[in-house]
Amino acid sequence: VSATRRRLFQATRQDEADVAAVAELIPLTARQGSASWAKVAGLLPRSAKDLEKLRQRLVRAGIKNPEAPIIYSLVEMAGPVVLGLLPFVFLRGTIALVAALACAGLAFFGPGLWVGSRLTARKREIENGLPDALDLLVVCIEAGSGLDQSLVKASEELTIAYPALADELRIVTTEVRAGKTRLEA
Repeated sequence: VSATRRRLFQATRQDEADVAAVAELIPLTARQGSASWAKVAGLLPRSAKDLEKLRQRLVRAGIKNPEAPIIYSLVEMAGPVVLGLLPFVFLRGTIALVAALACAGLAFFGPGLWVGSRLTARKREIENGLPDALDLLVVCIEAGSGLDQSLVKASEELTIAYPALADELRIVTTEVRAGKTRLEA
């Protein structure tokens, strides 16, 4: 853990989940321990801006591994080649060509479709939990808590029923404590 993260942890006095939530906001190239992945990222045909957009999309889909955009890009590039050549090992003739095209197409479009389905499922989970979260926030505020404390309490209470929404609320509170405005967070 870097000195900046330790100072942030001491300033907010939160558990490691909140420090991990802030860690996912740090750009991929600025992370420690990802030097080998940064070298691999330099070999990819994607720009750093494209990798950052992909990272944000993967985070919204619930995939928070810092190396996920690089692994996704590698699978997207190498998958069609590997799965396209695989039918030629087991089959011969025209059927091998048809199977190779089908496998290569599946490997090319599969990762994007998978991430899209995870993104849709996560959005649905957050939307389904929003009424409960708002009710809980209203109850906490009527009980005398401030908005920040109400968000913390709602994230704690919703962890089991709606983990995606609780995670997003936890990130919002961590960002506010780190100095962002509530609107930005």
